[in-house]
Amino acid sequence: MNVVPYLHHRHGHWAVFALILGLCSCGTQKEAVPDSTDTGQQEDVVLEDIQDDVPTTADEGSSTDSDGEDVPAVDDEGTVVEDAGSEPDTNETDLGEEDVTVSPDLPSPEPDEGTTDPGSPPTDMTPPSVPANFEAYAINENKIQLNWDSSSDEETGISNYIIYRNGVNVGTTLYLSYQDTNLIPGTTYAYRVSALNGDGLESAKSAEVLATTEGQNPSVDTTPPSAPLNLTVESTTPSSVSLAWLQATDLESGVDTYYVYRDGNKVGETTGLSYMDAGLTPETTYGYTVSAVNGEGLEGPATAEIQAYTEEMTVEGVPPGAPPDVAGQPISPTKAQVTWSSAECIDGYVSLYYIYRDGVLVGQTPNLSFTNAGLEPETSYVYEVSAVSSLGLEGPRSEAVTIQTPAQETTPPEVNLPLDDCAEIGSTVHCPGEMWPNWTLEEVTSSPSFYGGLDDYLGTVTFVVFFSTTCPFCKVQSQGLQAMQDELAAEGHDVDFIIVNQFTSPQELSNLTNVCDFPIYQDTVTVRAYEKHGGEQYDMYIYDSTGHLFVYLDASSSFNMTLSSTIGYNNVKTAILSAD
Repeated sequence: MNVVPYLHHRHGHWAVFALILGLCSCGTQKEAVPDSTDTGQQEDVVLEDIQDDVPTTADEGSSTDSDGEDVPAVDDEGTVVEDAGSEPDTNETDLGEEDVTVSPDLPSPEPDEGTTDPGSPPTDMTPPSVPANFEAYAINENKIQLNWDSSSDEETGISNYIIYRNGVNVGTTLYLSYQDTNLIPGTTYAYRVSALNGDGLESAKSAEVLATTEGQNPSVDTTPPSAPLNLTVESTTPSSVSLAWLQATDLESGVDTYYVYRDGNKVGETTGLSYMDAGLTPETTYGYTVSAVNGEGLEGPATAEIQAYTEEMTVEGVPPGAPPDVAGQPISPTKAQVTWSSAECIDGYVSLYYIYRDGVLVGQTPNLSFTNAGLEPETSYVYEVSAVSSLGLEGPRSEAVTIQTPAQETTPPEVNLPLDDCAEIGSTVHCPGEMWPNWTLEEVTSSPSFYGGLDDYLGTVTFVVFFSTTCPFCKVQSQGLQAMQDELAAEGHDVDFIIVNQFTSPQELSNLTNVCDFPIYQDTVTVRAYEKHGGEQYDMYIYDSTGHLFVYLDASSSFNMTLSSTIGYNNVKTAILSAD
């Protein structure tokens, strides 16, 4: 038996109707109140009012009213509990005239402090802290282990961590470690990690750490070149021997330099297939060998030794005088430059100058300056210069000059930006002297990122690269590029910069000035610095518009700038590149 027929008997239809209204009101309150404790209290109120007419239970399964008649017991849900051991009572019993009070609709209680409407926007506006103590180390040839300490977020907590490799998101994890797999052996990777909170706010990235996988990079040349072929003596004079040979081979990184040895001692090097050894004694026998060095710096086996005999001094005439005004200065931690004035020559004319370093001939040039590369940082070197006449007569050596190379730099050079009127990234800019409309500078990203110490300085040279797909062409403006090219040309180097569309064949740009000759149809442009003839490596440092270094490139590396369109393709990417 339930409460409804019980109340119908006692009070008629109105009591039943009132009870239904009360129960519905109670159900509504339960849905509106998230606190289950408060809801239970409201239900108790209704049951209390109902049970005012229900006498206290005398024994399990029955009750007795004030008239002494048995009244069914009512449970917490308002249902009459029938005695399992007795027959159901089908007779209606008069319980008297007492009214049953039904609970009216109760007002909605105030929500607990801190309760949030599920439809309201996120309230956590503070990103998590940066993961601390980030470390990375190689496990084997293909895996790198990453570990860090937990971040904190007092409002919504930490949902996961994001792992970046070379600036690219490569994975997420709920834990305080991550294992990066499927990597290349013998390769260095740069990692960062950030934290994400419950509202999707990302923390700043951690400091970058580097890790190198074990093993040998399959793309790195580990095989030295072959020995040069057919080493011969081309000619001799009383003070020199001219040598020639055929090219060595290296199928991987190519032949970069040849070393020349006299009587077992290295006396010079050249990128060509000939060499003249000067400053020798007349009527003397010398033994020569030549070896090749590839692009990875690996020296191959030497040729078989050949003999050369210098001629007797038979030429009449006066050799040139010693070059005056010899001076020298370091250019970088690994380069020095020596300069001098013209030597006097009575018989004939001066055809060459020989440059000696610590008593050993290291170069020759018809010019009045010479740059010596391949030096050690923080080292003193002594240089002397002599003149050779058109008759083949070498004069006395000059006074010695000592040059001290500086220490290797560990930070990029300061950049004197030419864009005095240009704003920082995120601002609208219009550079002086440009006929371009105002563009919005956006963040420039690099993938992959390359990092390393400084190489040789030739003086800072900067230029600004503008990319725009509204042209839809690109434009490049150079600053001081010709001075750098002239300096490199004086050393026998030929350096170009290339702009490459991701889906277009590479196109060389002669001067990088006012170039607008191929469209950018795709969303990525690649910039690469290289030296045509594979000689000495030059590094490129790329700065953002505030002068901060954000990517380092070596001669064989490149970086990509992703063009993100805002309205159509009305955007521009800007970077300041410094070739040192």
